[in-house]
Amino acid sequence: MPFEVEVILEGIYNTLDTESDEADRDLEVRGTLGVCVGPPPGNNRVCHTLFRRADDEGVSIDYLETFKIDVGRNVDIYPGETMRIGGHLKEDDDWSKDDDFGDRGITFDHDYFRDKDQEVRHEIQYPNLSGQEVFVYYRLRKVRDLDVGPDQPKPDVIQALSRIGVDFSVEEAALRAWLADPAHTPYPAISEALLRMGRTLVAPVFLDVIVWNYEHTPGVSSPRSVSDVRDDVLKAAILDGYNVRYGQAVKDFAQIVRP
Repeated sequence: MPFEVEVILEGIYNTLDTESDEADRDLEVRGTLGVCVGPPPGNNRVCHTLFRRADDEGVSIDYLETFKIDVGRNVDIYPGETMRIGGHLKEDDDWSKDDDFGDRGITFDHDYFRDKDQEVRHEIQYPNLSGQEVFVYYRLRKVRDLDVGPDQPKPDVIQALSRIGVDFSVEEAALRAWLADPAHTPYPAISEALLRMGRTLVAPVFLDVIVWNYEHTPGVSSPRSVSDVRDDVLKAAILDGYNVRYGQAVKDFAQIVRP
């Protein structure tokens, strides 16, 4: 089930003492912070910028003070997708070279938000070379479940799978129904596991064939959550589906995925 999540960028806290190389102890921070959602790894379906300052337009933050932002957006996250908060920050320094704090963030999978009805605060640390730090704070909260019935499409999961080389040979209406029914079919769990692998196939393999191969592996139970999906069995199911479809006899899974 997809969720609507509220994401609030609270502010930037300065613990970096710049008195040694500047006339005062203020920190001039520039860069971009935001939130992105999409299938892993980094295939963003949507991104929202919550803070942006260009070169020489940094915000001034006193030592041990917080620059308040309190800007938020609501985003939808679907099974098989991840959410990343954070971004890239730098210091504008008139007295010595600029400090690059780097691109830092936190990534959450879809299941993290299942029970997050109350607001949760998250801290992202941006250390510089001297070991001192700038902190960025976000607040996250699941606003509501987004009901998706069996007659409604699951475009995000289907499109995300297609981007990693997984298509299907069954009727699309049937596939949509299975993807919307995690209690009775393995399709949602196996689809999410495929997306979490973060690999792209060199040629498409049918999802329904992968699922059939997985379920008919001796001694393996049909999974109902992504944690139940065995990585070795899944790779074997993909490899078998690839070999049958293309008349091959490849034995190493690494040979059918892009580097």
